[in-house]
Amino acid sequence: MVSTIFQHSEDKLKDFSETPEYKDKLLAFAKEIADTFKDNSCIIYVKEDDLKFEKDIKSVFSGEAEVKADNKIRIGGLRGFCEKLEIVADNTLDSKLDSKRASFLKNADLKIS
Repeated sequence: MVSTIFQHSEDKLKDFSETPEYKDKLLAFAKEIADTFKDNSCIIYVKEDDLKFEKDIKSVFSGEAEVKADNKIRIGGLRGFCEKLEIVADNTLDSKLDSKRASFLKNADLKIS
């Protein structure tokens, strides 16, 4: 049951990643990472389909930003890495959904009888 619920959620998030509103959310996620990295150089990882937003993503960073595809990102969002600060900032929809799954399993207190 839990797997079905979260698969449905993943499918809905993938559908969202095909909408015009997704670009705004992606850039908001990028801005959060840019605020953390300040003017330091970084690498930003996105799913292959999101490379079309490369120019927009780079525009929110004050430091140099390189945008690369990462096939581990299935749903969307982005992950940033700043070597100088030794920080990985994960704003992927994948990790957000995974954290909800972990929280759900921890707090659901489901019992099968």
